[in-house]
Amino acid sequence: FFNVHANALPMEPTGCSGITISNNVLSGPGRRGISTGACAGMLITGNRITGQSIYAIELNGGQDISIIANMADGCTAFAQATGGPGYPTEDVLISGNVIRNNGYNANGTSNSIYMRNGSKRWTITGNHFYNVKTSAQGADQNVIRIGTDATTVGGVVTNNVYHANRPDSVATFVSLAHGSGHVVKDNQVFFNRPVTASDNGKADIYTEGREGTT
Repeated sequence: FFNVHANALPMEPTGCSGITISNNVLSGPGRRGISTGACAGMLITGNRITGQSIYAIELNGGQDISIIANMADGCTAFAQATGGPGYPTEDVLISGNVIRNNGYNANGTSNSIYMRNGSKRWTITGNHFYNVKTSAQGADQNVIRIGTDATTVGGVVTNNVYHANRPDSVATFVSLAHGSGHVVKDNQVFFNRPVTASDNGKADIYTEGREGTT
């Protein structure tokens, strides 16, 4: 799919089980490359997603979802849970993806991966991130953000690599905002840009009062 209308959703599986979305090219400008709703047993692999103004992949509830070996470039965010109360996104594997230049378009900035809204048991491992843009308002985004409240449980972030190469790339790789039972280990951050006064008070890994976090 090339040059999809800016308000279109190229792929929107809802209420599905046991499906695979693989080896597609979803080239914007568009809003969401793949938007899933309450799906189970889903594999998303080998897709190339570019120029999406909201998400490369939206997870609006569901369970047992694997997002493996995709490439995203120039999207506002890579993968975020958006299901509200009663529609959590559970048992998610995000692995082996290459994500470039999140937020470097005309449509704002966001966390590249956001585990929230009651999400449980996400494993984020072996991904490569290149540049996530700080917001124009000066509020620092994160490469990975976990938690909106205590219902977010079991985020595991391991063996990922983040390259901050552009002058306005974010400083914070992982923000553990809420929830419990999270693990962050064996990741690598390469900060290849000048450090400025705006980086004061920021950290590669930022936590604020979770219980049971390693």
